[in-house]
Amino acid sequence: MRGELGTAALAASAVSTFRAHGLVRRELHPLFILGVASAYEGDVDAGRRALRRMLDLAVTAGDVYFEVMAYFGTVLVEVDFGDVDAAAEAGLQSLRRNQRIDARLVTAFLIDSLAWVADAQGDHLRAATLFGAAAAIWDSAGAKPDIAVSIPHRRHRKSTRTALGDTQFDAAHAAGRALPTDAAIRYALGETTTDAVALDATRYPRSANASRRSRTWSPTG
Repeated sequence: MRGELGTAALAASAVSTFRAHGLVRRELHPLFILGVASAYEGDVDAGRRALRRMLDLAVTAGDVYFEVMAYFGTVLVEVDFGDVDAAAEAGLQSLRRNQRIDARLVTAFLIDSLAWVADAQGDHLRAATLFGAAAAIWDSAGAKPDIAVSIPHRRHRKSTRTALGDTQFDAAHAAGRALPTDAAIRYALGETTTDAVALDATRYPRSANASRRSRTWSPTG
């Protein structure tokens, strides 16, 4: 995730090796690394090409997991280096597809990424609410965004807090955090409004013993 010098080149080498041996599905994860690392190393177009190929291969293979991952990679590339509207669309596509595999940790990544998008679009109240919703899911999955997606998470969370001020940020974050996962997903997909979030938080408080999904996921391996 830090785009260290040579990461994209190493990922490209792995992709080429798997392709040469006809191991098409083995290309998928290296393509994710290639896409994101290319953007962090300054070649956004190369990152886009890698992620488009990844998505095409995943769709052809019928692999929803890697479809989700390809769209998430697109958010990472576009939200800070390219087209924020493209990031928004990719974020929604990834979250919709993830409902087919229902993986809790994936949901945390995706809702967090939509908070980055909302911040980049200047919708800071929505961003703070999404950060709160994602925080509850991160906790229930036993993971931390500061480790998993530290660069964009910290950047956009700080930007959102600065824009809103501590009091308003904390209130919106708490409202999002109180949402049960299903309501958080609906809000992230734009199916409920900010006012409805507060209402849902009151009517459907999150259980402290929320069930965990068995499948785990990380964009880096």
